[in-house]
Amino acid sequence: MNTDRFPVTTAGRWPSAWRLALTAVVVMSVAAGCGGGDEGGDAVVDPTSDAPDATDAAGATEAPDATDVPGDTEAPAPADPGDGSLDPCSLVTSDEAAAVLGDEPAEPTNVDAGGVGACTYRLADGSAAVQINVERGDADTFLSQISEGRGEELDGVGDAAVANETLGQVTVVKGDVRFAVFVSLADGEKTDLDTLFVLATTAVGRL
Repeated sequence: MNTDRFPVTTAGRWPSAWRLALTAVVVMSVAAGCGGGDEGGDAVVDPTSDAPDATDAAGATEAPDATDVPGDTEAPAPADPGDGSLDPCSLVTSDEAAAVLGDEPAEPTNVDAGGVGACTYRLADGSAAVQINVERGDADTFLSQISEGRGEELDGVGDAAVANETLGQVTVVKGDVRFAVFVSLADGEKTDLDTLFVLATTAVGRL
């Protein structure tokens, strides 16, 4: 799987703590031998790669109507269990990831490194994946960084949200929490804005 298919940035690069989390995902995945073949490895993120060109946001756009993501009928466990930790796999469930990926993913990897949680749902053949990263921090810093991001501003999602169809990512800030959902589809297919919006609104509702 092409490691450049998750070239996520905040103003061009990931914060250092997020890089640590992604490195941990890669290390744990290699150790576990994830993936069914030569392309089934878990190294789907290259946090140091430059993001492809994307159109700068021309301002906030009206968010599309939210629809339920097909998936779990039972509510997942709270993302915040009350002890200050955050579970990224509770923000987007396996069934919801399957609805986006078009097939049931393998068991997710769920790691925490440097205070950043990272949950990855991947198809068994490694051809597509959904990844969720979440962290706590300073709300003002998060808002400042997200305002520098590239993409479409989504009104009414958390305190601030930016989605980028070219990168297949949506980043949301709510209070002292920032999370991002990344979608990498097979054969270079792009994720549409509606899908990113629904993932974002579903996830932020669980914080």
